[in-house]
Amino acid sequence: MRSWRRHVIVLASLLATAPAFAATQNDYDDCVQNGDQDRRIAGCTRVIEDIGESNHNRRLAYGSRGTAWHAKGDNDRAIADYSEAIKLNPKDAVAYDNRGTAWRDKGDRMHALADYGEAIRLNPNNAIAYNNRGNVRHEKGDNKHAIADYTEAIRLDPKYAIAYCNRGQAWHASGNDARAAADYKEAVRIDPKIRCR
Repeated sequence: MRSWRRHVIVLASLLATAPAFAATQNDYDDCVQNGDQDRRIAGCTRVIEDIGESNHNRRLAYGSRGTAWHAKGDNDRAIADYSEAIKLNPKDAVAYDNRGTAWRDKGDRMHALADYGEAIRLNPNNAIAYNNRGNVRHEKGDNKHAIADYTEAIRLDPKYAIAYCNRGQAWHASGNDARAAADYKEAVRIDPKIRCR
């Protein structure tokens, strides 16, 4: 009788320390797919809540779930998830860039600029972050610095058609229509389907 009780106690203590559930391969697959944002959120949540999961995988799941929330237009939840990803890895340039976009879409340009700046500091070769920061600067009417950011994005990725469009718009807003036209023309040469205006 004592032996049976001892096994029950051992089993109970093992169950108490085991994860509530373990994320499955289907959860990981759901977390990284792009077609169904609700399925993505559910899969990522299961990965995040698996207490036996590595910090690396949880960080990736927070980032992916943040992207799903952002796609659904829930910028507050996106920002919260990107912030959790950053807590798990403060050098995650992509999470800073993505959080900057959520801040921008919320209308908070100050936080957006700070996050894009940090993304660039962490990865100076990130053409997308330069383009994104240029967009915020352009929206603020700071076309001089916006043009500088777009120019750096183009230097890093000479086939970045949208950066040419964006720089063209900044040139136009600055009153330099000749340079704007040249950038629009280059954007269309790179991507004939693009519409710059």
